[in-house]
Amino acid sequence: LKVKASGILRVTSGTAVIGNGTTITIDSGGTFIASGTAEVKSSIPGTDRFNFNVNGTFNANGLTLRSMETAGLNLLNGNAIQQLRDVKFYNVKAVNGAAHLSVTGTALAIDCPGCFFDAGPAAPPNGPFNVKATDTDGGNNVFMRFEDRGDATSGAGADEAYDSDDDANDNGI
Repeated sequence: LKVKASGILRVTSGTAVIGNGTTITIDSGGTFIASGTAEVKSSIPGTDRFNFNVNGTFNANGLTLRSMETAGLNLLNGNAIQQLRDVKFYNVKAVNGAAHLSVTGTALAIDCPGCFFDAGPAAPPNGPFNVKATDTDGGNNVFMRFEDRGDATSGAGADEAYDSDDDANDNGI
């Protein structure tokens, strides 16, 4: 599934079921919009996996993602994130270095309230991270603020120990 420049993929309710090994790609200039009770999952959650790569604009205010490959939701142009709110992440592939959410950018400051991360079968570095953020220009100016309101609200994988960023500090993303 590919959304080209000027195209829009909008999911506002219901469930989009993605086949095993399928890649959803939002090209530069394309847009992904999700809201409400939208869900994107693999055809057999927990067994089948899909890739979700976004080079264009990402705007989500209510989305559930289940059973993605190792990069999870892979936002390759983090500077084009308009909203990342109330997104729930479940069952990313449980391998060393995997992440529910991978973000690459040069300058980003965004609040991400209401997100939920399950913990996976093992804690990092052997299990999946919640967020893996990379600042590609070395400017130390990629900031993503998530809430940790306890396991029931934010998920057992929302803890600080599950973050992966490219600085030496254990101070969040």
